[in-house]
Formats: sequence, structure tokens, C-alpha cells
Amino acid sequence: MMEEMAKRFGLSRHQLQMLQEAGVFTQEDERVVAQRISLALSLDNLGISGEELRYVLALYHDPLRNQKELLLCLRRQRGIILEALHAQNRRLDEIDYLIETLRRLTAEHDSSTQRRKR
Repeated sequence: MMEEMAKRFGLSRHQLQMLQEAGVFTQEDERVVAQRISLALSLDNLGISGEELRYVLALYHDPLRNQKELLLCLRRQRGIILEALHAQNRRLDEIDYLIETLRRLTAEHDSSTQRRKR
């Protein structure tokens, strides 16, 4: 079943190994395995991997019973992503500042050069 799912989902070796380690292929029901692969890939895409991925997948065995813990995990990851986004925005602000500084220097230089030509 693992090879079939790997082809079906276009899984890389890394993803296949991650899914094996997370215990995704221990189920017999192909539909359940496909759902767990889809969920695991989404979680991995969100930056949840390794031990935490296995933990969250285990919680999804009974999502209604584990709703509070699942929400906590997802909100924690949201916070991590949001902090990374803020860090990237600060970097963008720095680049914009440098671009604006360079633009002003160029404009001042051009203005000075034109005055000297007159």
C-alpha cells in the first residue's frame, strides 16, 4: 500500500520516510491512510514535523475528544508562523529604508550635478 500511496500523492523519499516514522501506514484501511497522508502533508507544510507531527496525528485519531489539545497545537504553530512573518516584515522594512535612502542620495547627487552645470 505504501508504494501505491507514494505514487498517488507524488511523495518524495523524505515525505515517505516522515510518514513512515509518523506511523501513517500502520492502518489497513486505504481511505484512512489517504486521509492521514493528506493531514500529515498539511501539518508538515505548516512546519509541524518530527515528534510533534506524530503527536498531532495521534490526537487526530479522536479529534472531538482531543479538540482542546489540537487547537492548542495549531494555535502554537500559528504563533510561530506569525512571528516568522513579522520577522520577514521587519526585514522588508529595512530593505525599503535602504532603497529610499539610496533613492534620496541619488536624487540629491543628480540635483547637485545639475546646479553645477548651470
